[in-house]
Amino acid sequence: MKLFFVRHGEQGEGYSALTESGRDEMKEVGEILGCNNTVIVFYPPGTRFVQSAEILLGNLNSPYKRREVRNLSYRRINQNTPYYEGLIDSIRARRCLEYHIHYSDNHIRESGEHISSYTTMAALTSRLLLKYIDIQNRFSDDSTVDIQRVFCAREFIWSCFRAKLIELKYGKEAMLEYVDWYSQTQEGNPDARKSIACISSIASENSSNVIHISDVYSEEEIPVSDLECIIEQEEDLFENSIKF
Repeated sequence: MKLFFVRHGEQGEGYSALTESGRDEMKEVGEILGCNNTVIVFYPPGTRFVQSAEILLGNLNSPYKRREVRNLSYRRINQNTPYYEGLIDSIRARRCLEYHIHYSDNHIRESGEHISSYTTMAALTSRLLLKYIDIQNRFSDDSTVDIQRVFCAREFIWSCFRAKLIELKYGKEAMLEYVDWYSQTQEGNPDARKSIACISSIASENSSNVIHISDVYSEEEIPVSDLECIIEQEEDLFENSIKF
């Protein structure tokens, strides 16, 4: 099993279609991935994602290999809040991941608004992975089944998931080091849009309990129980948020 997470290419103003540079970025990522008939691209709604998926596959006439997944989208935020204003400021300062980490979960607790937050984006990714781990395990005796998928996700879905895994395994200080590294090297960096994260199962006696994660930051072996823990944290977050 191999699951790949990539970002969409450079977009024009107003979250529109890809620019020429964005198209070139996706062509380069597609060449690295070597997408073929065993790879299906999942992406959230939006012209830039549709175009990115088509370019990654290198074949505009293969719609069965593209699928829109709405839960890869960010949840809408009430724009008439101090939280939203702070989010916009963080985007301009290229410290958006840092803002998500420090403020987004608290906004859910204090307002009851179910936005895309540090924990919810990490839980979204965890659920996707558990789904495909389960499929792989059910077909573990069939050597012809080799799951490969590409998820063309929004930028902070993967980075929030990665930060959460680091926090679970190494603690908050290590997670903040990752966030600082990300802010300094990835946010606002055009080359970062061409980075690829890979998740694969480990061929071992306990492969159903451990996955291998590789991205530009590091390589890690992660217990599947960490994914379940992240989902539990999301449930606790919603349980302890203000109810209206």
